[in-house]
Amino acid sequence: MNPVVAGIASLFIPGLGQALSGEVVRGGVIFLLLILIVTPLVLTGIGIIFAFFVEPIIHLIAAYDAYNIAGS
Repeated sequence: MNPVVAGIASLFIPGLGQALSGEVVRGGVIFLLLILIVTPLVLTGIGIIFAFFVEPIIHLIAAYDAYNIAGS
């Protein structure tokens, strides 16, 4: 898999780039962590503001990880 494509895929949906690169379990864990971290934040009033800072960081880390996995 092309590392750039894997990185872009995980930038939009964290874990997708890992799954496309053959690391399906790793991609699933990343996606589930995103859901488990962001959902409670969004469901609370003050957490919505915090989620806007946390979610982009998760997307960037997942994209970087997917890029590295696909490049290996």
